[in-house]
Amino acid sequence: MAGAPVKSGPSKPCRFFLSSHGCRYGKTCKFSHSTEEPSETKSSSSSRPSPQSTLDDNLRKWRNMLPRTKGRSTFEPRDNDTRNFFSLGWKLVATEGDSAAQYVVTELATERGLRMVKAITDRLESSLHGSESGKTFMEMVLPLFRILTHQNVQSSLLLETPLNVILNWFFGPNGQRLIAVFKSTADTLIYLQPDVSGSTSERFPEALTATLLLLYTICELHHKAQVLEELPPIVETLSDCVPSDHLYHGARQTLAKIRRRLGLGADIPIASVQSAVLKKPAKFKFRYDLPGSLSDQGPRHDNDHASIRDIKILPTAEEIHSSRQEYLPSNDPEESHLPGLEGLLDRQFRLLREDQIGPLRDAVRLEVDKLGNASTARAKDQAARTIGHPNAILCGWEVDRRKGLQIHVEFDQPANVRAKEDSKQREKIWNESKQLQFDALVCLVSATGRTVFFTVCDPTPTPPRPERVNTHQTDDDTGTDEAERDAEEYSRRKENVPSLHLNRDRAAVALTMAQYDEEDVGWINEQLRRSPQLLQSLVEFPGVLLPSFGPVLEALKVMSKRLDLPFAEWIAPNDPKSATSVLEPPVYAQDPHFGYELNTVASGSYLSFKPGKYFDHDELQAKTLLDQAQQASVLHALSSELALIQGPPGTGKSYTGISLVRILLDSCQDIESGPILIVCYTNHALDQFLESLVESKIEQIIRIGRWSRSEVLEKCTLHHLAREMEQTKVEGQERWTIRNTFESEISRLQRILPLLNNATSPVNVRNYLEESHPKHYAELFKAEVDDEGFQQVRKKESDPFRSWLSSRDIGDGMSSSLPRPASLLTDSPLRSMTATERQILYNHWITDYAEDLNSQLLGTLESYEKAKVELAKCNRERDLRCLRQAQVIGCTTTGLAKNLEVLRKIRSKIVLVEEAGEVLEAHTLTALLPSVEHAILIGDHEQLRPQINNYELQHDHPRGERYALDLSLFERFVKPKHGAPELPFSSLKTQRRMHPSISELIRSTLYPQLEDHPSVSNYPEVCGMRDRLFWLDHNQQEDSATPGSTANFSKSNAFEVDMVAAIVSHLTRQGEYSSKDIAVLTPYLGQLRAIKQCLSSTFEIVIGDKDDEAMAANGINDDMNAANITQARKSTLLKALRLSTVDNFQGEEAKIIIISLVRSNDERKCGFLKTSNRINVLLSRARHGMYIIGNSYTASSVNMWAVSLL
Repeated sequence: MAGAPVKSGPSKPCRFFLSSHGCRYGKTCKFSHSTEEPSETKSSSSSRPSPQSTLDDNLRKWRNMLPRTKGRSTFEPRDNDTRNFFSLGWKLVATEGDSAAQYVVTELATERGLRMVKAITDRLESSLHGSESGKTFMEMVLPLFRILTHQNVQSSLLLETPLNVILNWFFGPNGQRLIAVFKSTADTLIYLQPDVSGSTSERFPEALTATLLLLYTICELHHKAQVLEELPPIVETLSDCVPSDHLYHGARQTLAKIRRRLGLGADIPIASVQSAVLKKPAKFKFRYDLPGSLSDQGPRHDNDHASIRDIKILPTAEEIHSSRQEYLPSNDPEESHLPGLEGLLDRQFRLLREDQIGPLRDAVRLEVDKLGNASTARAKDQAARTIGHPNAILCGWEVDRRKGLQIHVEFDQPANVRAKEDSKQREKIWNESKQLQFDALVCLVSATGRTVFFTVCDPTPTPPRPERVNTHQTDDDTGTDEAERDAEEYSRRKENVPSLHLNRDRAAVALTMAQYDEEDVGWINEQLRRSPQLLQSLVEFPGVLLPSFGPVLEALKVMSKRLDLPFAEWIAPNDPKSATSVLEPPVYAQDPHFGYELNTVASGSYLSFKPGKYFDHDELQAKTLLDQAQQASVLHALSSELALIQGPPGTGKSYTGISLVRILLDSCQDIESGPILIVCYTNHALDQFLESLVESKIEQIIRIGRWSRSEVLEKCTLHHLAREMEQTKVEGQERWTIRNTFESEISRLQRILPLLNNATSPVNVRNYLEESHPKHYAELFKAEVDDEGFQQVRKKESDPFRSWLSSRDIGDGMSSSLPRPASLLTDSPLRSMTATERQILYNHWITDYAEDLNSQLLGTLESYEKAKVELAKCNRERDLRCLRQAQVIGCTTTGLAKNLEVLRKIRSKIVLVEEAGEVLEAHTLTALLPSVEHAILIGDHEQLRPQINNYELQHDHPRGERYALDLSLFERFVKPKHGAPELPFSSLKTQRRMHPSISELIRSTLYPQLEDHPSVSNYPEVCGMRDRLFWLDHNQQEDSATPGSTANFSKSNAFEVDMVAAIVSHLTRQGEYSSKDIAVLTPYLGQLRAIKQCLSSTFEIVIGDKDDEAMAANGINDDMNAANITQARKSTLLKALRLSTVDNFQGEEAKIIIISLVRSNDERKCGFLKTSNRINVLLSRARHGMYIIGNSYTASSVNMWAVSLL
């Protein structure tokens, strides 16, 4: 473990030091932290110093160079001392890993370390002159610059604070030190250019790169740099130093970012995509109401802003009540109020937010109207299905050291729950309803129009930390034993856990604020002391999980600020019509010494491929198992920095992706490309892809996210691996310090919250008076003495208040005059007040006391949140070190957005997105990290589009084409609009899934070049069936919608349910097929539920997670008994019959597919199955046979169905 040397001594070994958590006492521990074996077990080689002891010696040597003199205003070390100090520091950072980097930078940020930094900046401020300037810069200045810009330093979460301290020093008062330092540096670099001074040419690239990166980092930290008039000329000087050859690509990228940040001219191609200037006024002559301050009518509400960076994710009360239409930008860049990339990010944020939040906002507005005027509330169709829990009451705050601040809420039990006397039956109903589950989004709605969003949290209290139980420390504020208090608090909370089922009349739930707001906290505290509370309702949005979209929206806000998206010149050119479709090889592949090694796809034979150079395709063809289209797609992907591969059904998209990953891992070992990032839309697809990598003998795989069901990947998750990684000494010390601060704030909250929950309690008011109003306290509570000298004892503590408020004293004689305000009563004798004045003063005491508590709470919460963030950084630092050791990192699009801060610091150069045609553009954009030089998108725009909630934003809606939120970035590249260029893409052509008679259905409609592999022609006939492809035509009408039925949210057809059951039973009775060989598909959840109920008594059923969640979100619950439900969920695909909607079966297949189309009506409405994308997926899942049950008259109204029926 790296860090400062540990004192040695003949002490016993510490039993915690080598554990996964380390020793909390660090170097102050009285036991030994030595990793060496006892002397009697050492071999003769143990006399040589270990690497750890050598590191400790070097760190001690470096630290001893720091100045020790205190109180001196000036410090001027000798040049040789400065040179040695920073040279050794750079050596430690560059060669000794994270622990040394953490130690060095942390020490540089101290007072002693900043003195050495000052020695460098003073030298630069005084300018470097003469022939010695180059040598001085290279030997003294450059090591410091390289320390501060080293990847392990820049990418560390733990070092953010100390690094910012050093950068703040560089910036100096009003940025003047920054100007002086970099003017001197720029002048020196001009002198050091290879064509001026050949002697330093070998190190010039690293000097230039480090200088530019340091300047960019300071400009990112200090936005005031944008207004420094002296800085642009310095940047222009640095621009003159940047040659155009490959060695300086990193420098050119950084320089482009600096120019973009400072708003300079974009004479560098990379920087040409951004400008924060609005378009010409003539182009704004639309009838569309622009956002925020740009609107002619002014902002719509307090959450309507011209910049998305100012928009809150969840709607505010003003937004909910606003009657004006929200601003929704068109997908035509020329109609945007912002140009290029900034306009694209603005558009994606607003449309995605409207899709997710719009239905919630409208539903809450209806609930507010209902509570405010129940008799006249208008009944409207709600875009979002909601569940209202009436008569909600706020019960009180709680704080959990792991789950944070919680509020407990009670509400009326639903009628069906209240009817059950047994609590276990009530529990069963709640469990089966899937309501108010962990992370569910809810909104507390008040009759006054106040709204506060919460998420449901686990109410089970977290036990005290073992180390606090085993120690007996005294609280500084109260003098109580912390361990004893923690135990009592844990015991109290265990006895008062809110429950949905224990009480027959009232249910209770624990909530946490979805977005922290001080005004909301104050309002909640006001409600807690109000009796009775306002009429309130708790509105639930089934299936809506804030973590599923919130992180992506937050990521888009961050990206709109940084504007550092790679490939912006193709993704969002300022002028689409002038953009080029010519794609270069990835930057790392442009190195003349680089070549891709194709050994893994060439049967182990050595074969190299250099983009743009001659390549023997015949040699690859002779050695590989890839078909010709796969070979072409692989070479295309390796040759293009932004590669698109279309994979029609069954053509081996995943196999091609696996081949690419293997090639890239073999080829990029020496170019510091970072781990390859694999991004998939679903957890299931991610697990499948990563499992295939494991089967291909690829190691060092890390999966981000806890939702994996793969046993193969169980020990490859980041959560598992990070716990196994030992923390560094600096991390341990930081974590211990921050943990103590965090626990202190928790303790303060545990003292404040009970007082807030009972702010009107006479006991609490009395204590408040004693501290804040001692004179009034003495009048009310001083001991009364009778004539014989005995002290009178009051019966109850509340008696003084009651007797004072109700007694008739001399003050009542003034009843004819107006009562005095509370400000005058605070210094008046209590007995001189009228009854009205007493009540005024008493209410003032309670209000003042509550406001004081609220102020304490807000202050403590601020400190708590800061400690929480710092503690999370410590934990994420270990994640970061773990991820750096990976070859492959896999995550879903949502998981990537959640971990964006960490993944940005990994600096991966290669990202591969699977099923890119099914991923929302916003999600794909977040996957394109700033460090990415090579992006490979694999998908099929002819299959399922991304799923969204709002039909009016869909491409197929009559008015939705102007928004087309459900168009993926992949499809936009392949089928561009608004004059944008079409990017080149390759297509796979040979399918290995479907029998030719089945593949013909999609070949004749969508894929004219699709070929059949010879193996698919050899499939056996379907046992028990005359034909392998059959349409069972009928004219039985679909089920009619009835009030309160699930048909209001979905569709079903009872006749087709019976037909599906008959065909499944017939096929399984043949003895040839088990249930795992058969899958039943339908477009509607209502039909899925009906089929499940029909078949569950005969077969074990498997329904995918997404279908299960969608049914719960739409209130489509099963009538199956609990045993069947449990059995169905525990079954695996190896045993059970698969039921699925078409939207959740892309990428899957089965020997036999049975399809229920459901729709059968005289109006010939096909509903979901009117789009070719869904029809394509539906018709391409079967291998041996496919049987369609549907009304051909209804279906043939859609062209693709009509062609398929011929």
